[in-house]
Amino acid sequence: MGRSVALSRLSLLNVLGRRNVYFSSSLIQSCPGSSEPYLEQASHFSSVASDSSPSPSTSGPASIEKTALGSAAAARREYEKQTALLRKKYAAELAEKKKREQKDEEIVRARISELKADRLQLKKEKAAARAIEVEEENRILQAHLKEQRATNVTARNKLEARQGLIRHKRMVAIRRQSSMWIEEKDLERRILEAMSNPFHLRGYLQGAERLDRDESYYETEDV
Repeated sequence: MGRSVALSRLSLLNVLGRRNVYFSSSLIQSCPGSSEPYLEQASHFSSVASDSSPSPSTSGPASIEKTALGSAAAARREYEKQTALLRKKYAAELAEKKKREQKDEEIVRARISELKADRLQLKKEKAAARAIEVEEENRILQAHLKEQRATNVTARNKLEARQGLIRHKRMVAIRRQSSMWIEEKDLERRILEAMSNPFHLRGYLQGAERLDRDESYYETEDV
C-alpha cells in the first residue's frame, strides 16, 4: 500500500511538471513581441519542474518508505496539533462552565441568605409583637389580681367585723345571763323567795327564755 501511495505521488509530480511546461510555452505564445528574459524564465521554470519530479526508474523502495514515513509523521503531528487544540478548547469550555456554575451558586446563596434574613426579621417582629401582647396580658392579670385581693381584703374585713360584733353581743348576753345565775349557797334562799313571790319567778323564767333565744340567734349568725 505504501508503494502505491508513493507511485501516485510521483505521477502527480510528473503531471505538475508537464503543466508547468505547458504554462511556460503558452505564456511565450500569448506574449507577442516577447523578449529574451521571458524565454529564459520559462525555461528555468520547466527545468525546475523536471528536476523536482524524479522518475519512477530512479526512485527505490527506500525513498518510497522515507516519503511514506514523512507523510505519516506529518499526519501524526497534525493529529497531535488538532488534539491539543481540542483539549485546549475543551478545558476553556470547562473553565467557562465552572465559572458560570460558581456564579449561579453565588446567586443562589445570596438569595438564600436574603430569604433567611427576611425570615429572621419577620421572626423578630413576631417575637416583639408577642412580647407586647404578653406584657399587656400580664398587666391585665396583675390588675385583676390586685382587684381580687382588694375584694378579698374587704370581704375579710367585713367578716371580721361581723364576727367581732357577734362576739360582743354574745359577751353582753353572757353578762346578762350571769347576773341571774344562782350560787349554791343562795339556792335555798332564792327558792323560798320564789315561793313567796311568784311574780319574781315568772320574770326570771321569761328572762331565761329570752336569753335562750338570743343564744340560738348568735349560734345561727355564727354559722
